[in-house]
Amino acid sequence: MGTSHAAGTLALHTPVVDALRPNLRIRLIRQVAGCTLIVSGALITPTPLPLGALMVLAGLCLIARDSRRLRGAIRHLRGRFPGLSLRAHGQRHRLPTLLRRVVETTDPRRRPRFRARDAASRD
Repeated sequence: MGTSHAAGTLALHTPVVDALRPNLRIRLIRQVAGCTLIVSGALITPTPLPLGALMVLAGLCLIARDSRRLRGAIRHLRGRFPGLSLRAHGQRHRLPTLLRRVVETTDPRRRPRFRARDAASRD
């Protein structure tokens, strides 16, 4: 536990910081991969096959895993379009784990976990 000075930068090495670094790297990789899928999917969307839409959906799922704001936006959209939301909810058992997790966490009928913590911290 200390600091090291290399090439004019000061790096802090503590057990907490070192434990967080792999998680931050994984999150960054997921976000970059998600953005890449969204951009490339948007470019491919005009083709006859629905591959572009699937790529955009996969990119959104990757980013939604780490982004509370995006999960809230998806929850809001699902609330505005209840027919699509019910279809997605009904098909969740057939989806891959990544998509199933996003469908379950963005269900507009489900109360988000972070609101309870935010409300408790305001009191």
